[in-house]
Amino acid sequence: MIEQILAYAPPAGALFNVNIPSFERGPIRGVRVVPQNIAPYRETYDRRVDPRGRVYFWNNPGFTCPEPHPDTDVSLMNEGYITVTPLQFDLTHAVMLEQMKAWQFRLG
Repeated sequence: MIEQILAYAPPAGALFNVNIPSFERGPIRGVRVVPQNIAPYRETYDRRVDPRGRVYFWNNPGFTCPEPHPDTDVSLMNEGYITVTPLQFDLTHAVMLEQMKAWQFRLG
């Protein structure tokens, strides 16, 4: 997948999320380019104590997304597809940035 993506010469700074389903679920059905799922995941944590007596939390494996949005990386990977999602580093909300420039902020 990586070699195929790079063969298209993506622009500098491009980032790709590639998910490959478990082969235990059967043969790969194909490749889909899809948006990232934004439905919430369910994660569980173990409360642990380190040798110095400090409490920390360890993320358990097997987090789930009980209701993934249709036609997203999670739903299609669950259907046996390799999913590819183009991402970007800049998370700035450009429209809101411009709107907020007119806001009046005060200290205190």
